[in-house]
Amino acid sequence: MTGTLHIQHGQVVCYRTYDAAEEFDLTRASQALMDQVASRASFRRVKPAHLQVQDPPLQVRMGTTKVTAGGTTLDGEVILRLFATGVASVGLWLVLPPGTPLEDLPRLVARLNDNVEVDNLCASMVRRLTSTVGAAAKAPRQALGVMEDYCVVLVRSFDRDIQMTELRRAPALAAILLGEEADAPPLSRQALRAALGRSLSYYGDELVLMDWNAAFVFDPRGGEDVADILEFTTQQLVEFRYYDAFLDTQLDRIYDEVEKRARKPFRSLLGGDWGRLATDLMMLRVELTEVTEKIDNSLKLAGEPFLARVYLAAVERFRIPQWRVSVEEKITLIDELVGLVRGEITSQKSVALETAVVLLIVLEIVITLTGIAQH
Repeated sequence: MTGTLHIQHGQVVCYRTYDAAEEFDLTRASQALMDQVASRASFRRVKPAHLQVQDPPLQVRMGTTKVTAGGTTLDGEVILRLFATGVASVGLWLVLPPGTPLEDLPRLVARLNDNVEVDNLCASMVRRLTSTVGAAAKAPRQALGVMEDYCVVLVRSFDRDIQMTELRRAPALAAILLGEEADAPPLSRQALRAALGRSLSYYGDELVLMDWNAAFVFDPRGGEDVADILEFTTQQLVEFRYYDAFLDTQLDRIYDEVEKRARKPFRSLLGGDWGRLATDLMMLRVELTEVTEKIDNSLKLAGEPFLARVYLAAVERFRIPQWRVSVEEKITLIDELVGLVRGEITSQKSVALETAVVLLIVLEIVITLTGIAQH
């Protein structure tokens, strides 16, 4: 049987994920949110023994909302999660009206990902909650300059039974993943293969597809855990993006400091200025090492092969390894600068010692000549 598929039971989870602070003390944040519905987030279908979350995010239910996108108004719940890494993720869990045509979703998802109303709503909620938790947010970001948007379509049932081979052939799926609207030019075969070639499934009646902009999940048992995995992965991406840009700024500043000190060798003769710079570099190195370890250890799966595959596929698709390599290369540059500064300190101390020796010799000669002159 062929024809237009209509969604009987489904949701679109619209995420806005921000680097909101240097870190969150989740215990203190939970205490500050006593009047709100706050709890530590947990996966729905994963056994606790199979999931290792170093510091489970704090989940806050922010009420309900209405969002209009692509000519459709959707109702849903707003859930905000604070991660210990300093990330705040807002998820709008929007319910799809029963009977929604699958072919309408590309336009809807594209408009949700590019929606100023959603951007403003989510940013205001993050600022409000960050202000509420107070000191639990260390060095809160004022601008919320690093943000990732992402949509996950969760479908539990269609208006009729469907085989996965038929579902994979639905033109709407690739358009959803790539952020293309229905009236866009037809996608090339290469683009279709790239978008649909990374399908994942565990049971024969489920399908997970993901790309940079969005993911599509068909699971009669509910695909919320897949959405949670993608949210965890997105917060890792946001953190690496933030620290990559942060290191660019810091390296520019460090180069300026090194150049400034090199122009004033006599002021730095005893190594004081260079010593302070070396200390600053070492503290920065320690901080960044701690941050990358915290990001890497934020989620580990054991005994859940399917969700582990979803996580690894998302890590690859979001290009997290490339972001990590970029951060690590800049950390290596800092190590090299530490070595350079230490070498300069040693050189300056050698110059100072040699200068002191010469001055002592000159002083001794002067004293000797003065004594001879007096006689």
